[in-house]
Amino acid sequence: MIKEDPKYFCHACKGELELEGRVGFREACLHCEADMHSCLNCEFYDVGAHNKCREPTSEYIPDRAARNFCGHFGMLSGERAGDEEKESALSALDALFK
Repeated sequence: MIKEDPKYFCHACKGELELEGRVGFREACLHCEADMHSCLNCEFYDVGAHNKCREPTSEYIPDRAARNFCGHFGMLSGERAGDEEKESALSALDALFK
């Protein structure tokens, strides 16, 4: 069985990223220049967890979209579950208030 390479996406623009190795602290999305080494791109980010992170020893990060120096960072492969539901809910709200 052939294992496919993981796919990575930017949290801001949802553009597909080609990554080799680890994501550096200063790396930015080639499509929209959003910070890549941020909570919103991390596999451990979870809005329902303490500090919004599944790593119990993580420190509080005030801006989840900005780059940070968290040592627990692991780039999320694939798209974050629930993004499609969130987008459809936001679209419905926009339509309601137009």
